[in-house]
Amino acid sequence: MDIITSSIFVAFILLIFISSWIFYNYFVNYHESTILAALTFIISLSTCFILVLFIPIDIYLVSNGNLEISHLEITQKVISKFYHSMFWVLIFEAYVLVPFSYFYLKNKKSYKNEFDDNVVPFENTIESLKKTIYFILLLIVLSIIGLIYRPGHKLAM
Repeated sequence: MDIITSSIFVAFILLIFISSWIFYNYFVNYHESTILAALTFIISLSTCFILVLFIPIDIYLVSNGNLEISHLEITQKVISKFYHSMFWVLIFEAYVLVPFSYFYLKNKKSYKNEFDDNVVPFENTIESLKKTIYFILLLIVLSIIGLIYRPGHKLAM
């Protein structure tokens, strides 16, 4: 990949992140916002924008074969790897990043209401991680129950 292609790619990704940041600042009150909520929103929205804007490239590749821009060659294998990596990014965002930020901000608000000033900031992070792990375990248990239990199906005895 040459320097011009990579610089255009980096500029395009930065444009997506900046537009997500502008979108966030337009709709959210600055005094009610936190950095963690802003970063979570911007990362999630940018990921969705990248996936949506990648669809025309995928359609072009399906209809015409390989796409070659200077030294950059995009094949179906590259597209498949991109979709798989973005799938895992979305899984991480949906099941780890968003629940963690929710639990962190909820714990932070509950600590503000208490009269105890001896709360360590790291304690909030540990509590939020615990609740996020419990959330993931609950999802795993529900997935296992959904795979095992089938309504209307009689078990063989």
